[in-house]
Amino acid sequence: MSDSSRRHRSVAVSALCVVVIVVVAVLLFRPMYVRATANSSPTSGTLVTYNYSCCTSLAINTLYRPGEVIAARWIRTKNPGTTGRAVPVALSMRISGPFPSVSSLKSAMIGPHPKVGATNVRSKTTTLLDTVRGNPQSVLRVPRHAASGFYNLTFTVGTSNLTQSGSSIIRVAG
Repeated sequence: MSDSSRRHRSVAVSALCVVVIVVVAVLLFRPMYVRATANSSPTSGTLVTYNYSCCTSLAINTLYRPGEVIAARWIRTKNPGTTGRAVPVALSMRISGPFPSVSSLKSAMIGPHPKVGATNVRSKTTTLLDTVRGNPQSVLRVPRHAASGFYNLTFTVGTSNLTQSGSSIIRVAG
């Protein structure tokens, strides 16, 4: 084989390696897009994702009675950055009580092992992708046997690698 033939072959192999590397890089690092529907973000070249937090003040600043429903609308905010793919998010809430006063509730919830009340109820978990543009709602029924007092309303937002929780105080009157 001549020198020019070897050089031509070496250039061809090098060019083929570059093409393979570019194709692999495009396949590995390309963003995944969600098809646009009425409930998802548009596919405009970047994937728009959202964070969720609880809740509108109406759900918290209401006096509840046994048997009533707490309907908490989750607040959606746009993420400042983008991600390569949609991530499932789990939204849930629960109540625990009753406590005779706000201070006794706060004292019970402090520390690594909070003391729960006699009544504990959890909502059904709502799972959605972080690309959904709607504002989901969690529903929780105050038990008919719930005693009057203050209840800890805990809300949780979870993904596969992060869970965030917060709480508010609601009041149930018998």
